[in-house]
Amino acid sequence: EIILRNITIIFLIILLLAGCSANTVNKETKEEPPVEFLIEEFRTRVIQEIGKNYEVKEFDKKEELVRHINEITTRDIAVNKYYEEKNNNLYILPTEGPMWINTNKDYQVESLSKEKYRITQTNKNQLWGEYTVKIIIQMQENSWIITAIDTKSN
Repeated sequence: EIILRNITIIFLIILLLAGCSANTVNKETKEEPPVEFLIEEFRTRVIQEIGKNYEVKEFDKKEELVRHINEITTRDIAVNKYYEEKNNNLYILPTEGPMWINTNKDYQVESLSKEKYRITQTNKNQLWGEYTVKIIIQMQENSWIITAIDTKSN
């Protein structure tokens, strides 16, 4: 896991140095979306580093965090559910957290059209039991982005 994380970091640094946008795929190539990158990037952007009393370190306002997450999504998928703004600071709400797709386990990628895919995984953990996550990834303005996330306990 540490090796995979280090490889991912090196890959992202190379993309940044090359001036590329990691989630942009040329529509003419008709490639599938970078599923694992988008899922992991979404998770990284939603889970923020916190200080004491659950105060978010990088952002002071929900709107700032929403803009950060919206670089890879179409709308606020998680901020209002997991964060609150008070006294000019942003705080994470102590909660059980979201259900995620585990990219280290099998998941299904279904093409709904040339520019729209559904990613589905049924998973199980001690907190949620068995659950299913469905993510829609869609090409918009020449970039693959997450447009919907649906979760349900089975």
